[in-house]
Amino acid sequence: MAFHDGHLKHAAELLSAVFDADPLSASMYGFPGYDDRLPDLSDEAEARVASSLATIAQRAEAHTDHGLAETERQTLDFATAWRELGHPSQCVVMPGLNHYDIILDVLRDGHSA
Repeated sequence: MAFHDGHLKHAAELLSAVFDADPLSASMYGFPGYDDRLPDLSDEAEARVASSLATIAQRAEAHTDHGLAETERQTLDFATAWRELGHPSQCVVMPGLNHYDIILDVLRDGHSA
């Protein structure tokens, strides 16, 4: 799998925008920093979220995929976003698995995420 960090930041930006709009989901999935927040359900907030998501989509569509599968792009985006937050990050390719498979395996084994 080739790494193309320049255009792979959009998934992390999208995830952040979604979790900022719905912090309860972020908290439920175990992402730190959202436990003390509630969503803003006002019309103004909904308009801001829609505008933000549209902007992210426009920037993402401007990039080519460089031959990566969707889950490969997402995995690299998550690793890049984590690294940009100052955390050590290494993307390990596990043939036949992606980031969804790995977290589902952890949850199936009875561990918390």
